[in-house]
Amino acid sequence: MPLHSKLYNIRQRFQEAAAYNQKIPKDASRFDTDLITSYAQNKSFFDKNEFLVRYFISSFLAHCDEFYTRCYFAGACSRDTKEMDAIEGCTRMLPFLALALKNQHSLNTKDLDDNDVDLQSILKTCFICATNPEHTAYWGKPRTYQQIVCEAADVALALWISKEQVWHSYSDSEQQQILHWLEQMLECEVVDNNWHLFAFTIQTVIANLTGSELKGLKSYTRIKEFYVGDGWFSDGEGEKFDYYNSWAFHYSLFWLQQINKNLDPDFITSSNAAFCSTFKYFFSREGMPFFGRSACYRLAAPTALLAGAQLSKKADSYNYGNKYKESSAIFDSVWSHFIAKGSIENGIPTQGYYKENLNFLDAYSGPGSSLWCLRSLNLLLWDFNTFIEHHEESYALPSESNFKPIIIEAIDAKLYKDGKGDILMHWLKRPYLPAKVKHQSTINKLKEFYRKTPKRPTNNHIKNRLQTYSTQKPYTEL
Repeated sequence: MPLHSKLYNIRQRFQEAAAYNQKIPKDASRFDTDLITSYAQNKSFFDKNEFLVRYFISSFLAHCDEFYTRCYFAGACSRDTKEMDAIEGCTRMLPFLALALKNQHSLNTKDLDDNDVDLQSILKTCFICATNPEHTAYWGKPRTYQQIVCEAADVALALWISKEQVWHSYSDSEQQQILHWLEQMLECEVVDNNWHLFAFTIQTVIANLTGSELKGLKSYTRIKEFYVGDGWFSDGEGEKFDYYNSWAFHYSLFWLQQINKNLDPDFITSSNAAFCSTFKYFFSREGMPFFGRSACYRLAAPTALLAGAQLSKKADSYNYGNKYKESSAIFDSVWSHFIAKGSIENGIPTQGYYKENLNFLDAYSGPGSSLWCLRSLNLLLWDFNTFIEHHEESYALPSESNFKPIIIEAIDAKLYKDGKGDILMHWLKRPYLPAKVKHQSTINKLKEFYRKTPKRPTNNHIKNRLQTYSTQKPYTEL
């Protein structure tokens, strides 16, 4: 690229960032202390999660634009445009908002200033403005491998969740406008990994909303080709195993089964059960042995367990209660641990494992990316009353028993607890590799500031290649 073109692009990104920053609210942290206090005071499970719902509703309202189609959060940039960062900050909250709407008769969904919030109107305005090519809030026409394809899956899911309250309130022409925007996503090529779930979610929702037959299982077939056994999927070709197995694969498969009850129920239920039978031992009161990419999504880690409880309710209507108790206890311990560590600031989970840590922040992650953390809260809210009914405040976590080392043969790994109570994940076929962290240099910090594009170290050798991962000493804190 010629020098003048590079300089033009840098200038353009800098100007876009300046315009974005002007829209970030100045008082975004004003409810953070209340959130920490709410959890520190040992309030009931219901009260803590009701506050959590109101906290994120308040955060959305504080950061969104006038049409509820973009949210402007503070944080390090992604490799995408600032426009895409703002869209992502909105779309990742839409399923949560739809679920808050679904639970508005069970939960207080006022903002934390005690103002009524018309969630139905917010969602209705967002969907219709963002998919209108003539509107200033239009999210744009998608292109192959573009991030908007990923985000459109959350849009589709939110539409389905709010089908009765929002979708049915649109005119035929408005519905066609939204469907046309979603259908364009299916014309785009996607990354050959968990991204196939996005395309298939969109496809499944369209079939449901239109009452048409689900045609073409190419994306779903490809997802199943990544399955290696014991509930584990490789996130693409090769052996790529991490927590995406919970917050991407089993999360999406759960929703697909809710949207289309006839979609491969035996596989979805049995693969989840196989995964959860060992995954439940990953969690202690101090977190989990985290490995892999996207550490900023860490609060979504229990997602598969919450899905499993609900799938077991359908499969075994008499004995599902313990799974609800177990998964809600793990969910509560995870959120309590990370909130106590200051992992939620300025209305959003931080860009790190605990506090912000750019040495491990992936280049695709922007200010709103960490809102995938809401995926575990989303599944709690889907059957909130049943989780509340079965939750026990003093319920022991599975890892608090003296469990024997667990061999997960499909991924050649061993999970065990050492003499100090630390839960560790050991990869049996990996050689020892020193955990030498590469830090973001001063020159790269300056480049990132002025160019508004990521100049962060990947540290992939630490994320994906260490022999052993510890709960008490997460790789992000090395």
